[in-house]
Amino acid sequence: MKLISSDGICISQVMSSNNPLLLSYDNNYILVDTGRKEKCDVIIERLAKLLKGQPLKALIINHAHYEHVENVAAIKEKFNPKIIVHEREAEYVEKGESSPLPSWNYVKGEKINNCPSTKWHFTPAQADILVDKRLDLAEYGFNGYILWTPGHSPGSLSIIINDEIAIVGDALGGMEKKPYAKKINIASGETKNSWEALIELNCRQYITTHSGILDHEELLNKYNNYCAEAMKLLE
Repeated sequence: MKLISSDGICISQVMSSNNPLLLSYDNNYILVDTGRKEKCDVIIERLAKLLKGQPLKALIINHAHYEHVENVAAIKEKFNPKIIVHEREAEYVEKGESSPLPSWNYVKGEKINNCPSTKWHFTPAQADILVDKRLDLAEYGFNGYILWTPGHSPGSLSIIINDEIAIVGDALGGMEKKPYAKKINIASGETKNSWEALIELNCRQYITTHSGILDHEELLNKYNNYCAEAMKLLE
């Protein structure tokens, strides 16, 4: 997969999935997420070829669930990028521990976050830059910004490129019923607010980690379907 924004920013898969993704523009490079540890050597080899001797300026951690962050220390050691993470998840990156997995109450929509996470460990790394609500990417050579979109995790981040492409990680997770579930989860208010904020951006494309790429109409339809199903459960 390779997408190019109208101003020429290229978004490329390093492997055959949307984790990790490499942003490039005019010899400036940013990596989003790090991939799984069993693929670490291959990821580093492919990343080195894509960089073509240019520095990797930053590594953005979408959120600190293990599958997004397992290779953070290895990539830091090899390419020395600035590690960017939300302030609510920095402690997990620095402890080498996956942040809590989300869970919701079916009726009240209250996030429980009681799923065990300590069994998922990785080599820790020191965060360099902590994000609060928003961080501009101009100093790294990109027309874009990082937006805090909590819900799937406390510090989930989305990367907005040229106001037209959004890299959202797992922030849109939960809009559809899982194949094995009898009904959808009722999302927390925080999660729903993030969904609505991303919809309001009216981006041309939304790149997810596990569900491919959605256009704005597809995202809006998914959201409206979720709201209809949620209303049935709450009646």
